[in-house]
Amino acid sequence: MDNEKLDSILNLSLETEPQVREKSDILSAGYDFDNNIWEVVVKYHGDISSLSNDVESLEILLNGYAIMRATRAQLERTLNEEQIEYVEMPKTLVFNPYRAKQQSCILPVATGAEWLRGSRVLVAVLDSGIQYLLDDFQNENGSRILYLWDQTIQPDAALGLLPPVGFSEGVEFNKAEIDRAIQAAGVAENTTRTRQSLQAADIQAALQIVPSRDISGHGTAVAGIDAGSSPSLLYQG
Repeated sequence: MDNEKLDSILNLSLETEPQVREKSDILSAGYDFDNNIWEVVVKYHGDISSLSNDVESLEILLNGYAIMRATRAQLERTLNEEQIEYVEMPKTLVFNPYRAKQQSCILPVATGAEWLRGSRVLVAVLDSGIQYLLDDFQNENGSRILYLWDQTIQPDAALGLLPPVGFSEGVEFNKAEIDRAIQAAGVAENTTRTRQSLQAADIQAALQIVPSRDISGHGTAVAGIDAGSSPSLLYQG
């Protein structure tokens, strides 16, 4: 389907055999192999809301952009619409941090001498919170988080919810409490849990013990960049 409205990568992906496409992170970005559906970014003008009936889904964004999910046939028909200016595949960005580490010479440090790896360094992250169930913040001794001070929770002495000594706001949880929450969630030793694999029941069980959430995810991301312990160099802090 060679069409000037399609970016070159999307053109190539459409013309590539599925078994070949599956081996390429670039050509398979946004592609649903189970249903043969492409998720694409659309640049348009005017009103394209009526196209929502002709594709799998259409999400209108700002400034003339939309996200569309469509089969190949639906995509071909959509390109005939005058309002559609350009269609491209989403970009896979997960490799950028790795390249940035390479270019800034962080990798030799991360895999080099022990005294350059942050051992015995205590890090404080003042942010939106932390998803303490992720294995990035655990090791063979349980949680690597020594204290979690959630200033959005109201202290309640009757429930044992107390702020740090010398303070009156928020509630502080220590490593022992976080370890109990991790066990309650069924996150066993040597079991990898990612944000996506954590189930609602796991999280609720943990929240009964340590009711602290990272609503925006920003604090978790910062803590991961600072001190994440993923075995993958790509995601190590």
